[in-house]
Amino acid sequence: VEVDGVSIKGVLDKIEFKGKDVNVVDYKTGSYAKAKAKFKRPDEMDSLGGDYWRQAVFYKLLVDHDRTTTWQVVSAEFDFVESEEGNYFKEKMVITPEDLTLVKAQIKDTYSRIMNHEFTVGCGKAECIWCTFVSANFTE
Repeated sequence: VEVDGVSIKGVLDKIEFKGKDVNVVDYKTGSYAKAKAKFKRPDEMDSLGGDYWRQAVFYKLLVDHDRTTTWQVVSAEFDFVESEEGNYFKEKMVITPEDLTLVKAQIKDTYSRIMNHEFTVGCGKAECIWCTFVSANFTE
Protein backbone atom coordinates (compact mmCIF):
# COMPACT_ATOMS: atom_id res chain seq x y z
CA VAL A 1 0.00 0.00 0.00
CA GLU A 2 1.01 3.62 -0.25
CA VAL A 3 1.17 6.00 2.70
CA ASP A 4 1.91 9.65 1.91
CA GLY A 5 3.71 8.70 -1.30
CA VAL A 6 5.78 5.88 0.21
CA SER A 7 5.08 2.23 -0.61
CA ILE A 8 4.97 -0.01 2.46
CA LYS A 9 4.25 -3.68 2.96
CA GLY A 10 4.06 -6.12 5.81
CA VAL A 11 2.68 -9.45 6.95
CA LEU A 12 0.16 -9.67 9.77
CA ASP A 13 -0.11 -12.75 11.97
CA LYS A 14 -3.85 -12.49 12.62
CA ILE A 15 -6.79 -10.13 12.14
CA GLU A 16 -9.86 -10.32 14.40
CA PHE A 17 -13.05 -8.81 13.01
CA LYS A 18 -16.00 -7.01 14.55
CA GLY A 19 -17.76 -5.86 11.43
CA LYS A 20 -15.30 -3.63 9.59
CA ASP A 21 -13.40 -2.82 12.79
CA VAL A 22 -10.38 -5.03 13.33
CA ASN A 23 -7.88 -5.94 16.02
CA VAL A 24 -4.48 -6.88 14.61
CA VAL A 25 -2.73 -9.63 16.59
CA ASP A 26 1.00 -10.20 16.48
CA TYR A 27 2.51 -13.24 18.18
CA LYS A 28 5.74 -12.75 20.08
CA THR A 29 8.28 -15.14 21.52
CA GLY A 30 10.56 -14.19 24.35
CA SER A 31 10.04 -12.51 27.68
CA TYR A 32 7.15 -10.13 28.20
CA ALA A 33 8.99 -8.57 31.14
CA LYS A 34 11.97 -7.72 28.94
CA ALA A 35 9.72 -6.38 26.17
CA LYS A 36 7.77 -3.79 28.21
CA ALA A 37 9.93 -0.88 27.07
CA LYS A 38 9.13 -1.73 23.45
CA PHE A 39 5.49 -0.68 24.00
CA LYS A 40 6.30 2.90 25.00
CA ARG A 41 5.25 5.85 22.94
CA PRO A 42 7.89 8.44 22.04
CA ASP A 43 9.03 10.79 24.79
CA GLU A 44 11.96 13.10 25.60
CA MET A 45 14.24 10.11 26.24
CA ASP A 46 13.28 8.17 23.09
CA SER A 47 11.94 10.24 20.22
CA LEU A 48 11.31 7.17 18.04
CA GLY A 49 9.18 5.22 20.53
CA GLY A 50 9.40 1.52 21.25
CA ASP A 51 9.70 -1.09 18.53
CA TYR A 52 6.33 -2.74 19.31
CA TRP A 53 4.53 0.61 19.58
CA ARG A 54 5.87 1.54 16.14
CA GLN A 55 4.96 -1.90 14.76
CA ALA A 56 1.36 -1.52 15.99
CA VAL A 57 1.03 1.90 14.37
CA PHE A 58 2.62 0.58 11.16
CA TYR A 59 0.07 -2.23 11.04
CA LYS A 60 -2.78 0.28 11.39
CA LEU A 61 -1.35 2.34 8.54
CA LEU A 62 -0.95 -0.80 6.45
CA VAL A 63 -4.54 -2.00 6.92
CA ASP A 64 -6.24 1.40 6.88
CA HIS A 65 -4.52 2.37 3.59
CA ASP A 66 -5.32 -0.90 1.81
CA ARG A 67 -7.71 0.19 -0.93
CA THR A 68 -9.01 -3.36 -1.42
CA THR A 69 -10.81 -3.32 1.96
CA THR A 70 -12.85 -0.98 4.11
CA TRP A 71 -11.42 -2.32 7.37
CA GLN A 72 -10.31 0.03 10.11
CA VAL A 73 -7.83 -1.02 12.78
CA VAL A 74 -9.19 -0.10 16.21
CA SER A 75 -6.44 -1.84 18.20
CA ALA A 76 -3.34 -3.96 17.99
CA GLU A 77 -2.49 -6.79 20.36
CA PHE A 78 0.79 -8.51 21.09
CA ASP A 79 0.34 -12.06 22.33
CA PHE A 80 3.37 -13.62 24.02
CA VAL A 81 3.32 -17.34 23.31
CA GLU A 82 5.99 -18.46 25.77
CA SER A 83 4.98 -18.81 29.38
CA GLU A 84 6.76 -17.02 32.19
CA GLU A 85 6.33 -19.06 35.36
CA GLY A 86 3.13 -20.55 33.93
CA ASN A 87 1.67 -17.18 32.90
CA TYR A 88 0.98 -15.91 29.40
CA PHE A 89 0.80 -12.20 28.61
CA LYS A 90 -0.99 -10.01 26.11
CA GLU A 91 -0.56 -6.30 25.54
CA LYS A 92 -3.33 -4.46 23.71
CA MET A 93 -2.81 -0.99 22.29
CA VAL A 94 -5.17 1.64 20.93
CA ILE A 95 -3.51 3.79 18.31
CA THR A 96 -4.11 7.54 18.43
CA PRO A 97 -4.15 10.06 15.56
CA GLU A 98 -0.93 11.53 17.05
CA ASP A 99 0.68 8.06 16.82
CA LEU A 100 -0.22 7.92 13.12
CA THR A 101 1.27 11.36 12.51
CA LEU A 102 4.52 10.41 14.26
CA VAL A 103 5.01 7.10 12.42
CA LYS A 104 4.07 8.61 9.05
CA ALA A 105 6.80 11.21 9.62
CA GLN A 106 9.26 8.43 10.55
CA ILE A 107 8.36 6.49 7.39
CA LYS A 108 8.79 9.54 5.15
CA ASP A 109 12.07 10.53 6.84
CA THR A 110 13.48 7.00 6.54
CA TYR A 111 12.40 6.73 2.91
CA SER A 112 14.00 10.09 2.12
CA ARG A 113 17.28 9.04 3.76
CA ILE A 114 17.30 5.79 1.80
CA MET A 115 16.65 7.60 -1.48
CA ASN A 116 19.46 10.07 -0.63
CA HIS A 117 21.83 7.19 0.22
CA GLU A 118 22.25 8.43 3.79
CA PHE A 119 23.31 5.15 5.35
CA THR A 120 25.97 6.25 7.84
CA VAL A 121 23.69 8.12 10.23
CA GLY A 122 22.47 6.05 13.17
CA CYS A 123 20.63 6.55 16.42
CA GLY A 124 23.80 7.17 18.45
CA LYS A 125 22.97 4.68 21.19
CA ALA A 126 25.98 2.82 22.57
CA GLU A 127 24.20 -0.54 22.36
CA CYS A 128 23.15 -0.07 18.71
CA ILE A 129 24.82 -2.60 16.40
CA TRP A 130 24.50 -0.30 13.37
CA CYS A 131 26.02 2.71 15.16
CA THR A 132 28.91 0.55 16.40
CA PHE A 133 29.48 -0.67 12.84
CA VAL A 134 29.37 2.87 11.40
CA SER A 135 31.73 4.32 14.01
CA ALA A 136 34.22 1.49 13.45
CA ASN A 137 34.12 1.70 9.65
CA PHE A 138 33.08 5.18 8.53
CA THR A 139 34.71 7.66 10.88
CA GLU A 140 36.95 10.25 9.30
